Amino acid sequence: MQCENLDIQAGASPPIERSLAGVITQFGPTYEARTGFRFTLEQRKAMTAIVRCRTAALGGHVVECKDCGGQAYAFHSCRHRACPRCMRDDVEEWLQQRQAELLPVPYFHIIFKVPQKLHKLFRGHKRELYPLLATAAAKAIQKVADDSRYLGATTGVMAVVHTSGANLAYHPHIHCLMPAGGLDDEGKWRPTKHPGFAPETLLGMAFKDALLASMRPVAKQLKLQLPARCRNGWSVHVEVPAHGVDKVLKYLASSFLRGPLHKHQILDVTSTHVTFNYPDPHLKDRRVMTLEGHEFLRRFLLHVWPEKLHQVRYFGLWSRKSAARLKALRQQLLPTTTTTTAPHHTAQPADDKEKNTEPHWLKCPRCAGLRVVIARFERGKTPPLLTHPLPPGPYPPRPPQPQQ
Repeated sequence: MQCENLDIQAGASPPIERSLAGVITQFGPTYEARTGFRFTLEQRKAMTAIVRCRTAALGGHVVECKDCGGQAYAFHSCRHRACPRCMRDDVEEWLQQRQAELLPVPYFHIIFKVPQKLHKLFRGHKRELYPLLATAAAKAIQKVADDSRYLGATTGVMAVVHTSGANLAYHPHIHCLMPAGGLDDEGKWRPTKHPGFAPETLLGMAFKDALLASMRPVAKQLKLQLPARCRNGWSVHVEVPAHGVDKVLKYLASSFLRGPLHKHQILDVTSTHVTFNYPDPHLKDRRVMTLEGHEFLRRFLLHVWPEKLHQVRYFGLWSRKSAARLKALRQQLLPTTTTTTAPHHTAQPADDKEKNTEPHWLKCPRCAGLRVVIARFERGKTPPLLTHPLPPGPYPPRPPQPQQ
């Protein structure tokens, strides 16, 4: 089980007032009575995991810094993908794997939005309908890519399904990454012909056709009624990431491995309300919103992902069966890369990789020294007392190390 660093004095309770665990503890017991909504089994599991995360309930280690001698607890994390405090190492590992697969070409970031008329269906039948979203988006992209006016080749698509808007409102949409080109019938790399790949309205109609076609047999099996008219709301946005594809990958990794809410977004939790901030795409500053506590919890629980259901899927050149072909294509394109088609990501230097081999929870927050495990305790057991507890932070910033 992965450990996470949580430095507290022995016998003290971890602060929960300004955390998601605090929200669940405060409003979870009265949620069903106040809202009329019943928790699903997956939601109960998520809430239990988040409340127990980084507490003695899950066990952990006692660590001691080799340099300053300070001791602290490193409690186990819950490793639930809805928890905003877990999966940091998994995010880094996933990023490294995806960066190793990137071709040395520009990439398109394409976002498909689901019309408001279909939201209720998707909310009520997540396990059956969510898998259709990524497949429909990939089919739409490939259908347009098959057209010689735009590409005329087989491309690759990585599709990540999101259900949350910036303010936790229910907003299903799909983020897709696509290389700006593909392999033609002769096995040669062919770049896209237009800087924006294809008209967004064309992609939107292709997505509409693919999604509704895949939903009809499912709706018939589940005896669901699809909207009679659903012509509007098929919004699509295409961009070449201004800050590089690495930034998009980092955002996507954090969103599906660490939940829809960052741990620092919650600003205050009272007996009745929760205040949090969220990014506004139209403003440089972040907006602040205050919601009634049960409403905040309801919004968060809408985005608890069904168990054993993939949120990320890979198609075409990016599919698992094409891994060898993708690797060969990457090597083929590297020697011919010019400054105009240079990759939008930079490889991490070997020295930096070596420096990051130690888990982050073994780094002392006071002196940045290396910490070692001196004791272990099982879940539910009382942690041993610390003989030299690390003083509570915050700690003054350390001077930058001179470059070698």
